[in-house]
Order: sequence, then structure tokens, then C-alpha cells
Amino acid sequence: MSRGERAVRPRGPARFGLGDEIYFAAGRARIRSRERAVVAAVVDRWQLHPQWRLRVIGHAAKVGDGRGSRRLSQLRADRVKAALVAAGVPAAQIEAVGVGADAPGLHPTASRRVEFEVVVDAR
Repeated sequence: MSRGERAVRPRGPARFGLGDEIYFAAGRARIRSRERAVVAAVVDRWQLHPQWRLRVIGHAAKVGDGRGSRRLSQLRADRVKAALVAAGVPAAQIEAVGVGADAPGLHPTASRRVEFEVVVDAR
């Protein structure tokens, strides 16, 4: 760094997606048995980095006025959080958020999902 320059540190936490997603049947929030492997993979990665905080983001296809979609997306996120907690991730390190049908342009099947984001404090 030359004289007069200073390091710029990001404010707030850094976030990145894990690339894993869990898909749900239409109108449902039950984690299907074939999706349990995704939960296990996320837990395995968290065990390698227990300082990570996880953000579980629920989505739903747009139905009606959107309120039902938001409720369903939150229920999906809550169910996945419960599965992570049951597998050993502390509940305090997981935030479950339902965003409804806020991802425009997706096929309804792709909208019925939960995705994972890692939140790491920038220090």
C-alpha cells in the first residue's frame, strides 16, 4: 500500500451462497426423503466451519395475492432450520427467512425451494 492509501474493510457481514437447494412439492413444506442428503451436506460443511452463521431462505411460487406464498416460504425455511438443528447446528446460528415469490422469472418448480447463505462476520 502506498502512502496516503488505507485499507478498506467491508462493513457488516460477508455473505455467500452454498449453492445447495432443497425443492418442495407444490403447496407443501415437507422435506422429501431425497432432499435429506442436501441437509446432511450443509451440516457437513458447517461442521468444518462452525463459526458460520447460516441463513435459510425460503421461496414459493406466486399464488393469489402473495400472502400465502410468503407464509409457505417461511414455513419451508422454518422446517429446514428445524432439520439443521436436529442434525446438530445450534439454532442461534441459523436465521430462517421466507421471501415469498420475490424471485421473478423463475419457473414455478424452481420457485418452490429453500436456498442457503453463509454469513461471516467481517473482522
